[in-house]
Amino acid sequence: MRNISTLKQSLAIAALTLSLAACEQVPVGYDIDVQQGNIIQQDSVNQLKIGMTREQVVGIMGEPIMVNTFDTRSWDYVYTSVSRKKHFVKNKVTLIFEQNQVVKILR
Repeated sequence: MRNISTLKQSLAIAALTLSLAACEQVPVGYDIDVQQGNIIQQDSVNQLKIGMTREQVVGIMGEPIMVNTFDTRSWDYVYTSVSRKKHFVKNKVTLIFEQNQVVKILR
């Protein structure tokens, strides 16, 4: 009877050891990059000029990700990318308008 109990304990320890060893090889999750906002390409930003209209800006950059509802003079183009490996990228371009024309470009 003692031999069966010892055998059960040995099998339980072996099973536990094998299951713990297998856990190291199972990936925790996918390494998915999370991208949000407007993709900001340097070629597009280089095309922005003081005096452009909102329509011209939309033609180059697309619709802005953020427009302040209380002060629509400011348009923000924001892009972020985050991965599980703690890699973080943030790009931002802010355009200030007066009378429907760009008066300031902040990068």
